[in-house]
Amino acid sequence: MKIVDERGRLFGVVNIVDLTLLLVIVLFAGGVYYKLVAKQSITDKTHAEQEIFVTIKYTPLDEAELDGVNTGDQLVANNALQPIYVENVEIRSEKAMLEKNGVLSVTEHPFEKSIYITIKGEASITDANIHMANQIIKIGREFFLKTLTTEWKGIVTNIEMQ
Repeated sequence: MKIVDERGRLFGVVNIVDLTLLLVIVLFAGGVYYKLVAKQSITDKTHAEQEIFVTIKYTPLDEAELDGVNTGDQLVANNALQPIYVENVEIRSEKAMLEKNGVLSVTEHPFEKSIYITIKGEASITDANIHMANQIIKIGREFFLKTLTTEWKGIVTNIEMQ
């Protein structure tokens, strides 16, 4: 038995052109459904909108990066400015364990520094997640901080809801 017969039918049952057209229509309908219904369910108005503060820790690779973000910078997501602003920038030395005379103690690391950036803005809160700047916010989860001049991948360390 041939896969495509002399009349262009697949397994002698369905015309290949008709099958291709049907697949295109189904894919188009799926795309329209996603664009109009499924994608909007994340930020649906039935979810609570609330102002929150999120603190993100970023450990730079270079000393020059410590000046990369400033208070008042606005975040970018989906190639557009978002109503989310940098509220506070704090540079802290990392902790290090030091052994002296057999006694362990915690002290500041002489070189390693991290930036703790607090951002403030509206978040969509669902039953299971907090969405901000098209990202899910959870402590310990990665957060891509994007402004007009910087793009860093940090870790969420704190969430405060007003």
